[in-house]
Amino acid sequence: MLGREVNAPADIVYGLKHPEPAASYDDFVREKLNTAYEIVRQNSSFLSFLLQSSYFLFLLTKGIPIGDIGKT
Repeated sequence: MLGREVNAPADIVYGLKHPEPAASYDDFVREKLNTAYEIVRQNSSFLSFLLQSSYFLFLLTKGIPIGDIGKT
């Protein structure tokens, strides 16, 4: 190089030993997103159950029968 510093990335100069294929990264991300989606679905169904229960308790304390649609 005649006394000059090399301005090239290390992977180009030395090469990669085991390049990771793009398909495995796609599978990794897809699996992580599916896992996160399942956790969110479980938590949201539990939360909706809690909110529904608290709403029904609110209705019972106010003396409004469940299923009453009100008068127009």
